[in-house]
Amino acid sequence: MWHNGIHHAAEQLDRGLQFADGHFTTLLVKHQQALLWPAHWQRLQQASERLAMGLPDEQAVLRCVLQAAADYPCAVVKVIITRGLGGRGYSPAGQQHGQWYVTATEHKLQTMAPARLGVAELQLGSQPLLAGLKSLNRLEQVLLAAERDQRGYDELVVLDQHQQVVEAVSSNLFWRVGKRWYTPQLTNTGVAGVLRQHVLQQGLLSEVELGHFKLTHLLAAEQAFLCNSVHGFRAVASLDGQALADDEIPEMLSWWWQSNVSL
Repeated sequence: MWHNGIHHAAEQLDRGLQFADGHFTTLLVKHQQALLWPAHWQRLQQASERLAMGLPDEQAVLRCVLQAAADYPCAVVKVIITRGLGGRGYSPAGQQHGQWYVTATEHKLQTMAPARLGVAELQLGSQPLLAGLKSLNRLEQVLLAAERDQRGYDELVVLDQHQQVVEAVSSNLFWRVGKRWYTPQLTNTGVAGVLRQHVLQQGLLSEVELGHFKLTHLLAAEQAFLCNSVHGFRAVASLDGQALADDEIPEMLSWWWQSNVSL
């Protein structure tokens, strides 16, 4: 194998590099506490099961996560699971020994101003077998992030090819019309974020309806917010140039984040 013009003895590459044959999760570790670790591990378990991929020992991974984060008061830690080394060909047959990686970077918690959201031109393809998973194939998100930067928005609302709202570039999306909250049902595409799951499972919002919603439904929102497990909750100030009536994070969510992360 040759790498950057230099010959190496290795004959195989990680299938995660060759085919994006793997998945990952990204979490916060603050003062040696891994926020929502059970949910992050469950995400890794579910992805490995659906992809028929091996999974390392949980305690070994958690020890490594904490060790990687030890140099920082608050760290962003990424855990990557791949099917392992492989030669030519897509077939996973015979791949019995997966590989896993952990990286950590310092994270400085900060309050972000309410976000200005545009609507992405690029649309997500549908693949129900991979829907909800955070696989290593993030090329759509790379292109979406480039579009977001070029257009000067804080975030973009991303639709699928049926013109249904899915998510933002790197966050899940909730919005309120009247007293009811809404979030997309991610059965065809998108990433089911850990913090999104926590909001739904713990009932941190009342009356949340999951479904397949057109953009017109979202544009009728009176209040909306983004969420992911690294940045937490971020209120939305405007959608496609239209100001929202309420640009605050719901009180229960703000309290939960302050209680569990920001102190």
